[in-house]
Amino acid sequence: MLSNLLSNALKFTEKGVISLKLNIDSEEENQVLLNFLIEDSGRGMTAEQASKIFNEYQQNNKDDNRVYGGAGLGLSIVKKLLLAMNGEISVKSKLNSGTLFKVKIPFSKPKQNQQSQNQNPEKFTDINLVGKRILVADDDVLNQSIVSHILKSENVVLTLVKDGFEALQLLKNNIFDIVLLDIHMPNITGEQLVQMSNEFASDNSKIPFLALTANTTEEDVLRYKSIGFKDVIGKPYTAKQLKEQVYKALN
Repeated sequence: MLSNLLSNALKFTEKGVISLKLNIDSEEENQVLLNFLIEDSGRGMTAEQASKIFNEYQQNNKDDNRVYGGAGLGLSIVKKLLLAMNGEISVKSKLNSGTLFKVKIPFSKPKQNQQSQNQNPEKFTDINLVGKRILVADDDVLNQSIVSHILKSENVVLTLVKDGFEALQLLKNNIFDIVLLDIHMPNITGEQLVQMSNEFASDNSKIPFLALTANTTEEDVLRYKSIGFKDVIGKPYTAKQLKEQVYKALN
């Protein structure tokens, strides 16, 4: 949901500021209400447009679909997801002066035994990814920025592409140590690409492929592994989780 809201802010803010703030709205013994504020200084909306922005298939300007690739269509889905989580969303906007989305979500606090378990994960104290040739294919610009920030801090040799077709061309002519594939991409999906190893350079057919996806049920993970993925990195992930799973797959 935050990815969708931030992506829209990026699309409609040619210059200026985009911010994401998080604070605790209220807190009880077993629950905390978190307040997310997504604000931009972009093109904004009229009051009438803002009142309709969460309607299904609503777009404020027919030219937006051509210019921005369907911007705004995900907001009805965001609202449905929030309602399912007992959350809420509101928007304040002024034409040519920016937009502020407020998202409130209640979360249950973990019990003490859950906290203890989470404090003792498998540890990788000597992670070293320096010089590793990593190919990442993801069509979402925000996801690309996140994975780039995380992996470049490890001094890897990173190659980013926006779909499976571009990744395939590189796999035919360049050698990598590991490949991270978003599952849902245009042209060639991650699932399709991992099954095309006969078209890769011979050295690339033997390297690990990791799936980047929010589909992380036991059945999903087993299916991804059965078609050629070494493992699955569940979205959303932390920097620590991403680096540890890449390191584990390489070793």
